[in-house]
Amino acid sequence: MNINNDKLINIVTDYLLEDRYTQAILIDGKWGTGKTFFVKEKLIPTLKNDSSLKYTNIYYLSLYDIKDLNELTNKIYLTLFENFFKNKFGEKRGKNITNKLNLFSKAINIGLNALNNSNILGFNITKDDLPKFEDLIDLKNISLFLDDVERCKIDINELLSFINTLTEQNNIKVVLIANEEEINYTQFYNNLPEKYMLTLNEKIDFNKLSTDNNQKKEQLDKEQLIDRVHYLFSIKDLYTKTKEKTIMITIKYNPNFEDLYDTIVEKYCRNKQLQKRLLKYKSTILNIFKQKKHTNIRTLIFGIISIEKLYPILSSISYTPKKYLNKEIYNCLKSTFILAIKIKSKHINNLNYDDITDNQYIDNSFISKFMLYHHLDKDKIKKDFIYIIKHRQLALHKFKYYSNFTSDNEIYFYLKQLYKELKNDLYPIQEYPSIIEKLVKLKNIGFSIDLEKYQTCMINKINNEMDISFNILEKFNENTRIYNIISNTYTENLKQSILNKLTYVPQSFFTDKWDNKIITYFKEHKDDFYLSRGFLSHLDIDMIIQKLIKADKNEVSNFSTILYIFYHIDNANEYFTNDLDSINYLLNKLRKNTSGFYMFNNSLSLLKKQEIDYLINNLESYKNKLSSSKN
Repeated sequence: MNINNDKLINIVTDYLLEDRYTQAILIDGKWGTGKTFFVKEKLIPTLKNDSSLKYTNIYYLSLYDIKDLNELTNKIYLTLFENFFKNKFGEKRGKNITNKLNLFSKAINIGLNALNNSNILGFNITKDDLPKFEDLIDLKNISLFLDDVERCKIDINELLSFINTLTEQNNIKVVLIANEEEINYTQFYNNLPEKYMLTLNEKIDFNKLSTDNNQKKEQLDKEQLIDRVHYLFSIKDLYTKTKEKTIMITIKYNPNFEDLYDTIVEKYCRNKQLQKRLLKYKSTILNIFKQKKHTNIRTLIFGIISIEKLYPILSSISYTPKKYLNKEIYNCLKSTFILAIKIKSKHINNLNYDDITDNQYIDNSFISKFMLYHHLDKDKIKKDFIYIIKHRQLALHKFKYYSNFTSDNEIYFYLKQLYKELKNDLYPIQEYPSIIEKLVKLKNIGFSIDLEKYQTCMINKINNEMDISFNILEKFNENTRIYNIISNTYTENLKQSILNKLTYVPQSFFTDKWDNKIITYFKEHKDDFYLSRGFLSHLDIDMIIQKLIKADKNEVSNFSTILYIFYHIDNANEYFTNDLDSINYLLNKLRKNTSGFYMFNNSLSLLKKQEIDYLINNLESYKNKLSSSKN
């Protein structure tokens, strides 16, 4: 049955109150739904505070990776140890003593021996502090909460038989927590190699299997081997029978974010100011999970921890009026949880920022960079935030909601404002595609718009920009892609203007020595040149000639290495056909000025001449490779 958290607590309370219940109960739920969190943070604390309960000695154990009953028994007793020391020395020291004991002992008798030599272990306790044997074996009024049953490596039927002994013979209350549908699956894969070996025994009759005719082992395929394992080691039927004897009731855990939300926030969010915000926007965050049909509690925790890392940066920003800043923090908060769901659902390759925030022009990529790669650029985040807040007052933001305008005059009002804002340089170049998109849409509706006027204004801004890097073009193309902007004459003209102004190569390339640093630079930026469809075509060949004349032998060699980075690839003709004219020009210059290259430095003349010859030969090879693609 599916029940809410309060009813589940009532069922478990009734179970612990009733002496006549001599079976266990099972809380069943899928992985990630918050079973463990609910049990440890809500259920057990509630039960411990209930004075009416007889079974007040409550112990929680995880069965994860426990291999046999001996190990399980030892873990139970170590838990009793921990409880004893916690009561005697306090929570922190008691747990520390038990942890140390566990490191020195996998068996309880070894642990007791270790305690007798406590000074060696550094516990700093006396013999009078040690528990008496009866303190540990008194199993009256005990209730055990055993978690991760499906992850236990003990045969499930053997485990249930052990639990039956605890409940029936020792009068111990046992609450099991598990993902029941995974029990058979995980048990099947325990000791799988040994199981496969046994299924190859030719003395075993597998004729009852429809997929098997007792073929020779070398003829068996994987599916037949799996069928044989299921046939020999199927635990489903036996599990059902054993469960019927051992487990009184199975409760389907139905995750309720609303019930657990406050507790999760208080436990995992250490920033008190952020805590208040998360509690204030509780309904917004819960609604995000509801809309996405996502119920994994670990995702909620992941989102909380992520926004907590970002929050000190956001809250340190000063802006007046403050309501605009708070609005943007609210947007980032939403973005974080939506992105958390995308990441945990493994939809990280399809990030649509329109889904994340109510402003499609906001670049909140810093959230994804942090959540995916733990990258934070505090200064950039602050700068972007200030821009975002200001952006909300601009005409472009208003046009996002132009369908809500009540008259055409509003459109024309904001068109005038947009033009003034462009002239006053209030928009970065990367937003130009979005502006063009809006203008084209409005013009297609029928509004009278001089698109060339806006385009000219944008091109003038591009031409007057002192330093245009490849990053701008990359962002320009990215925005065009994200917002599905259809290519048109206006966007292409803008793009070409950017290309004409791009600074691909640092000025130091023409002034400093051609050493390993410059080689590293081109290796790191090679993708930029691939995307731009050119290398030498972006360079001043005459300046390169002058540089080569003055260069020593090693510098010429390094220049050849740089060319190799780009032109050695098999499909160079897909990227660098635009470089053919530059290669021809450089070749002609080299042939005409060969004497000048090796006469510059007599001590290196012959060696340098040899490097120049290599360079010429390489350029000829690259020329032929690129020329073949044009035919």
